[in-house]
Amino acid sequence: MPGCSMKIFSGDPTQKEVAENVKIGDPLSLVVAIDEQDTYGIRVTDCLVRDGLGWGEQRLIDIDGCPVDPEIMGLFQYSEDNTKASVEFQAHKFPYTASVYYQCNVKLCLKAENGCELPTVEECNSPKRRNRQRRQAAGGSSEGNISATEGGTPATIEVYSGLYVNEANDLAKADEDDSVFSEKDETIFILQNEFTNGR
Repeated sequence: MPGCSMKIFSGDPTQKEVAENVKIGDPLSLVVAIDEQDTYGIRVTDCLVRDGLGWGEQRLIDIDGCPVDPEIMGLFQYSEDNTKASVEFQAHKFPYTASVYYQCNVKLCLKAENGCELPTVEECNSPKRRNRQRRQAAGGSSEGNISATEGGTPATIEVYSGLYVNEANDLAKADEDDSVFSEKDETIFILQNEFTNGR
């Protein structure tokens, strides 16, 4: 089974700047990928954002791979070989914590059998699908970390990633704290250096 990863990048994912500490509204890219090979492709489904405290969560992408609220997160775009999916969105957070954790299910599909049916905007917006989604939400569903299809091939992998999202004024305060901390470290280093030289 291929390895699978999920990373959140600041802005353009080709710059490979992993997002760790951002502010509300910053442009982010969530990228899910499996190792390049010829057997499997992917479809990303069931994405959630959690607060890290166990108090709240919000569904972003449904069981079909369609956005729940396109203004928060849109439809994933897939690479030509179907081993990578990415979506751009703006940083958001829960009002009571800066920690934000994302979880998605990655469904593996066999490329040779054209098993990688990817959602389209038209399908996601169809009334029939939305009605089915409401029925599924009422019934509920759960999946484990890795499950298998009836044929025994790997079907689903759960992936996780997290970051800190701050209010704009919180981020400015954090930068000030960091600079003070750095100055203290530098001062301590100089004192230790002088003490060592004094011996």
